[in-house]
Amino acid sequence: MLGAGRTVTGMTEPIRVARIESVRLRAEASRLPSSSLGAMRARNGLLVKVEDADGAFGWGEVWCNSPPHAAESRQQLLETVIAPELVGERFAHPRQVRPSLEARWTRMATHVGEPGPFGHCIAGIDMAVWDLQARRRGRPLSALLNGSPDDSVRVYASTLDPARAPALAGELVAAGHDAFKLKVGHDAQRDEALVRSMREAIGAAPAILVDANQSWSVAEAATAINRLARHGVSFAEEPLSALTPVEDWIDLAGQTDVPLAAGENICSEAQYDAHVAAGALTFYQPDVAKWGGVGGCAAVGRLVVGRGLAYCPHFMGTAVGLAASLHLLAAVGGPGFVELDSNPNPLRTALCDLDLGVSDGRVRVPTSPGIGVVPDGAALREYQMT
Repeated sequence: MLGAGRTVTGMTEPIRVARIESVRLRAEASRLPSSSLGAMRARNGLLVKVEDADGAFGWGEVWCNSPPHAAESRQQLLETVIAPELVGERFAHPRQVRPSLEARWTRMATHVGEPGPFGHCIAGIDMAVWDLQARRRGRPLSALLNGSPDDSVRVYASTLDPARAPALAGELVAAGHDAFKLKVGHDAQRDEALVRSMREAIGAAPAILVDANQSWSVAEAATAINRLARHGVSFAEEPLSALTPVEDWIDLAGQTDVPLAAGENICSEAQYDAHVAAGALTFYQPDVAKWGGVGGCAAVGRLVVGRGLAYCPHFMGTAVGLAASLHLLAAVGGPGFVELDSNPNPLRTALCDLDLGVSDGRVRVPTSPGIGVVPDGAALREYQMT
């Protein structure tokens, strides 16, 4: 158990947590993402700022897309339970933060039935500490993780509005996109009509990815994926529940030539190890704000890329977590994409000065220290919930 003021040894420049603050955000938007799980009601965000005793600071993000009051509940968990015991702690290196917090809180998270919210808060804290360390050293996060990171990463335009996807496709291609993700898992005819119309709109070259959000059984997934494959599909994301045994993923992989993707709901090192050992997945999609933070996602990324597989950071939140996701893929490398939500979201576009211009399917990685962006004070005040 972590105790106040305890030092984790192994580095001459320890991180000494002096203060943790959180900011809960909410923004209305003209179009909101929807899937077979339902539609978002607004764009929510929960940011966490960690300050070191020497004045250094870093920003992180806690996953809170749903249910509607997820940001409020996680903020309470962060501020009243986790933060009071973390202030005063000393860590030799950012990579020690997440394992230490998981060791401290896993038993309680299990006891109260909330491993997700605890994991989300720990991910946000981990992200903030890595940002802090990179800022303190005057280096971009990607360079802290890898001395020779990529300067740009591939992205895909995600969660296109099904009613407007073919019409939006032309605009997005003109804006530099060459990969698109569509939400499926509805009626079979509706799903195929959407993918067919998208392929007709964008032509043969751009990639189409589909995401079923855990909608199908193995038999249903095999039938659905192979039907959609006729229109050229580059991967099928979460065709099965994240709780499905790895043996069922192996079964499904043997029934289709379309590569399988998953990861946003794989929330432990043991689960990732099991999936990598099983070999059914080609694309791994941990979400930096949902599990693992920077340290956990970087470790997964290095593991899968080292096996010749693809690390594809999942993300649908504010500019803070998106910036971290860009740095992660730049550091890890490989053939993966970063998810770039195609729907309006002021918390992505107005919160920070993050350049999301797409050229040849790629976005440049911020070059300023840390994650490369800091939330704008005026925007925080505009969207902050009290």
